[in-house]
Amino acid sequence: LSTTRSRDCLRRGTTGTRPSGHSSRAPPGYHVVEDLVAEGDKVAGRVTAYGKHEGELFGIPRTGKDIRVSGIAIWRIEDGKIVEHWHETNQLGLMQQLGVIPSPGGQA
Repeated sequence: LSTTRSRDCLRRGTTGTRPSGHSSRAPPGYHVVEDLVAEGDKVAGRVTAYGKHEGELFGIPRTGKDIRVSGIAIWRIEDGKIVEHWHETNQLGLMQQLGVIPSPGGQA
């Protein structure tokens, strides 16, 4: 990403705005881009992340569970680099998969 993201890129999401240098630790895994749409200086993507909860994540100790999290991201492009990034992810679904919040019907 260092070649596609501007040093001054702002990341915006449910946790607020932060410089691109700040990152939260993500579990090992991979992302699948389900859809990608571009118009003007913006690109929108629907992404699904797959992984295994192998270490502390958002203060939740390791569960070893497989996880799948869907999300939407919008990137603003300037001079061929990402200068702004907005994202929303299915945090409720993640918490349900990790057993922190019960799923509908009482299944965690």
